[in-house]
Amino acid sequence: MSDTYTTNLNLTKPEVGGSDNTWGTKLNANFDAIDALFGSGPVLLVSKGGTGASTAAGARSNLGLGTLATQNSDNVSVGTLTTTGAVGVGTSSPTSTLDVAGSFRASSLTLTNTLSVSGTASFSGTVSCNTLSVSSQLTVPNTASIKDSSGRPVFGFGVCVKRLNSFSTYGGDEVTIPWQGTDWNDDNMWSSNNASNIVLTKAGYYVVSGQLGAYAASGNSTYIVKLYRNGVLVAAKTVAISTSERIYDVSFLVRETVASTNYTIAVTPFTVDSHYITANTKFTFTCLGTF
Repeated sequence: MSDTYTTNLNLTKPEVGGSDNTWGTKLNANFDAIDALFGSGPVLLVSKGGTGASTAAGARSNLGLGTLATQNSDNVSVGTLTTTGAVGVGTSSPTSTLDVAGSFRASSLTLTNTLSVSGTASFSGTVSCNTLSVSSQLTVPNTASIKDSSGRPVFGFGVCVKRLNSFSTYGGDEVTIPWQGTDWNDDNMWSSNNASNIVLTKAGYYVVSGQLGAYAASGNSTYIVKLYRNGVLVAAKTVAISTSERIYDVSFLVRETVASTNYTIAVTPFTVDSHYITANTKFTFTCLGTF
């Protein structure tokens, strides 16, 4: 009987009772072949059915696998996901291309078709879509605004200007209120370079709502609060002032037909005496809708 060979590594199996004086040579060749599997270290080469590495990360790299191979099935992070079917998150029976059974959070959401919300939608980032349909409630931050495709506000935007300290006026003298800061300032409607001026950057309906902090130095008095458009008086309201500092509500409704129109607010005390506008004074210009 002649020598035979192993199936996988083709190692020589010396003939039983034969191979006189050749056993050592054949065994040495077999040992060399087995040793060659490990290359420069004690790992089985990929070409020989191993991983070619002694660590999980090295094995994944040698075998062309990513980190997904070591993640638990209940906590999988996928950088890029491509699928031809429906994907369910928190549900094993998705009814849409992406079906999330629970909360969905994103810093930016861009849709090219219709966004339909049957429950409550709350956004703190950016939402861009062709059509927004909400059957229940849409909640946004209280200083948020709705903007057009160019990024310009179209509804709910405005400016809140305020005084940071008090200043005095004198009876009969009209004083335009210079503003010193803002609580919010959409579309750069106020600038400290022109402190008394408010610029309505879009044509539309605006509510001008003010909290006038004021008092008279002695005795009761009356203020006329005036709203000017490009230097022309368009509205006025009379407010009774006492010697105690109080906050007086003043409001106007404005229909502005021209964008980038300038508005100012002035006060005129009736009595000849010292009067004071306090740091509690602030006015907001809020858009109800553009046209």
